[in-house]
Amino acid sequence: MAKVKSIRVLKRIAIQTFNRFVRERDAQKGCISCITGGVHNAGHFYHGHIYSALQFNEVNVQGQCVHCNLPKAGNEKGFRQGLIRRYGQDKVDMLDY
Repeated sequence: MAKVKSIRVLKRIAIQTFNRFVRERDAQKGCISCITGGVHNAGHFYHGHIYSALQFNEVNVQGQCVHCNLPKAGNEKGFRQGLIRRYGQDKVDMLDY
């Protein structure tokens, strides 16, 4: 009989799988925030642990370089500009509401 996994474990697996998808999807695009950096992280414009409804949103989560995602805490200004470049103002406005 297969062992039943807890919700916590299933959520962790879902996050890891989704973040891998984002990194692969954006590998050739470069960092959303600075353009010049490579994609090593899946960065959230609206942080998933605070805005759970956006945790798996494909516009909200974009490939980021380590520098923008960690030391620059997401590089919010660059992230917003990158989102507008890639998706247009209307999509970004939808995230804001």
